[in-house]
Amino acid sequence: MTDRSDAWPPGEILAAYDWQDGDCFRCRDADRSVAHIATVAAPIGATVRLLMCGSCILREEEARLSRAIATGAAYVPGRIGRPAEG
Repeated sequence: MTDRSDAWPPGEILAAYDWQDGDCFRCRDADRSVAHIATVAAPIGATVRLLMCGSCILREEEARLSRAIATGAAYVPGRIGRPAEG
């Protein structure tokens, strides 16, 4: 595997998202800067906005990069919760 850890500095990755105050759905930390990742439909028909903090986004982006390297796919930060570009 190729070391690409410095290909996208954390500041550039985080700049790809829009930030607001809220609670992270992943780590459950409250009152943080979070980014809207996706909106999902609950079984009762309501929609829920999924918000993720910067620490969780960086962990997920690292996993996305690892998957991209393993599969030979292109990696573009800022796409958590969005369909892959074709």
